[in-house]
Amino acid sequence: MPGRLTRATLGAILVLVLPAGAAAAAQTEVFSVVPAFSPYNVANRSMTLKGIGFTASSAVSFDGVAATTTFINSRTLVAVIPTVGAPKISTITVSDPANGSDDFMPFFYSGPVLYVANTGNDANAGTSPGAPKLTLAATFAAVDGVTPTEIRVAGGNYRESQLALLNGSVLSCGSEIDGGRTSYAIRTSGLMNMTVVDGCTITNGLQDGFGGGGLVISADTTIVNNNVIAGNTSTISGGGIYWRASTAYGGKPTFSNNVIVG
Repeated sequence: MPGRLTRATLGAILVLVLPAGAAAAAQTEVFSVVPAFSPYNVANRSMTLKGIGFTASSAVSFDGVAATTTFINSRTLVAVIPTVGAPKISTITVSDPANGSDDFMPFFYSGPVLYVANTGNDANAGTSPGAPKLTLAATFAAVDGVTPTEIRVAGGNYRESQLALLNGSVLSCGSEIDGGRTSYAIRTSGLMNMTVVDGCTITNGLQDGFGGGGLVISADTTIVNNNVIAGNTSTISGGGIYWRASTAYGGKPTFSNNVIVG
């Protein structure tokens, strides 16, 4: 009797039902990468990849450029991120001679950095830590929507809502974004854009009549890593996070190392 493969509906659990004594090799599949961004010209930064079907022969590449790869176990690889000549959004491929290959994207080779701090001023350009902008709204609006740009947020509480994260934005927080119970906290800009939300605490978002009090992902490919999303409310669904898509605009968000409790 042949083996039977089913995918459980909870999380990313694979259930394998096999004949007695049979063994199965998992097809290579990449679930998450951390970090999902790196300055394009900074060398010797490492990335952890999680998935299944990894072996000691698995190899990682970035847009076809081979990366030094260390096998940890069948679910974990570590790769050294190669540098590139300019900011861009990249595709990561894990290839294995026995188990096939799988692509993961987007990975962001970030270029410009915009700084935000409670001590800042929105009249500043925000391009240096010594002269940051004051508000997230002004900083988000300064992203050109084309060049991968890191928005580096200093620690503190930022009481803002209805923030729109443009394509190519990498939101890197050590801070709390507080929607103030007035509206949703953050949304992506929609229609297959690519963004990162990393290291933020998102709280007190409120969405009345629609989903997503904390974070609304609108048919985009957003990497959501290392966040705490708590204390948000929606009167419909998805108090913490709401993702919507259509047959024309799909997007593929991924989530890793988050605490999400509404």
